[in-house]
Amino acid sequence: MRDNCPECGNTISKKISNYHYKESGLDNVYLQNIPVYECSCGISYPSIFRLPRLNELIARTLLKKPTLLRGPEIRFLRKNIYLSSKVFSRALGIGKTTLSKWENDIQQHSENNDRLIRTTYSILKGTTGKEAQKLFGYLAKIPLKKSDIDSLIIAEKIEDDYVVTWKLIVESQAEDFVRIWMPSHEWYHAIAHSKLSVVNRSGTESDLMISSGKVLKTESNQKYIPPLI
Repeated sequence: MRDNCPECGNTISKKISNYHYKESGLDNVYLQNIPVYECSCGISYPSIFRLPRLNELIARTLLKKPTLLRGPEIRFLRKNIYLSSKVFSRALGIGKTTLSKWENDIQQHSENNDRLIRTTYSILKGTTGKEAQKLFGYLAKIPLKKSDIDSLIIAEKIEDDYVVTWKLIVESQAEDFVRIWMPSHEWYHAIAHSKLSVVNRSGTESDLMISSGKVLKTESNQKYIPPLI
């Protein structure tokens, strides 16, 4: 498919490719098998299918992270339930300034506060029943400590849904990671510069019972405007 670039007016091509989902506010989320529009002038933007569903699955993945949440991850959870920092800090029983320091990685929150953030998010999101019991049971069994090992989130579009997986990563063997998971030229440089490698596959989220048909499609005459900035 070819169209006109919204910036320069030249022809723009569409291909199924990989995309660094920086619009999420997180620097470690990558999408697979989605339409990406590219132009010779340098503009590149995706057409992201079922964006609310994608963000929900990313949030579920973060809830199961076995280490302390990073600041941007706390912010992502808050914005995924559409709460201001003032409202969310009240729900957590802390000051707005304290929450701001956590979200901007200025101040490290404690393990107890990390569990509180995840539990509060789950309650406000309306997580109930077996799903809530499973999550809270999981969190009760693992220590949540700060670690040099972080996680990489990969969301692969499969038919009408996403399968979201995450991996623990460390700063070694970056080339092996890139060769296996990121064949595209852009992904190679994005990850190689971060010097990441796979240590362990730790989770998968996919629930085809969710039937929302919302699609965020980037037309040729408009820019992609993400909801979580």
